[in-house]
Amino acid sequence: LRRSAIIPSLHEFIPGAGTFHTLEHSGLAVEWHLADGASLKLSANLGGSQITVELNPSTRIIYTSFGSHSPADRLILEPWTVCWRLEA
Repeated sequence: LRRSAIIPSLHEFIPGAGTFHTLEHSGLAVEWHLADGASLKLSANLGGSQITVELNPSTRIIYTSFGSHSPADRLILEPWTVCWRLEA
């Protein structure tokens, strides 16, 4: 995963341009901005109830732990799951 999805973009990461915020009551979202306008995003559900995250149409999901799923325009994070994705 790292070799195929993240390493090719390492030269695009902008130092200090990452952000984070909470998702509902038990989630965490981290975003690393890239020079080409894309971003690498991590969403994690660190609690016991489901969290829904809206997705951009350009989202490319690169990893989800067991229990995460993505119907159409949103991501459902079941308890104690994570999702890594790239967005243009």
